[in-house]
Amino acid sequence: ERGTLPAIQFRVHGGTVNFDRITVQYLDGARAELPVRSEIQSGGKTRPIDLPGARRVIESISMWYTKGNRRTRPTVRVYGMR
Repeated sequence: ERGTLPAIQFRVHGGTVNFDRITVQYLDGARAELPVRSEIQSGGKTRPIDLPGARRVIESISMWYTKGNRRTRPTVRVYGMR
């Protein structure tokens, strides 16, 4: 179905990110917490993370994390995996 994804991946640039938790909010109101390894170095990425349940359209993604270094400004990008 158009707009649905079976998995997503997080890529980090500009500094280390220590993920605490990630929550995906779907358009149908459902919510899922995703397992992500705790530390991603700059230039690193997570493995593709399967989205649980039936394919649904993602409304938003919330990330709770800390930076590995206070002086850096890391960027986290989310990629849909097909």
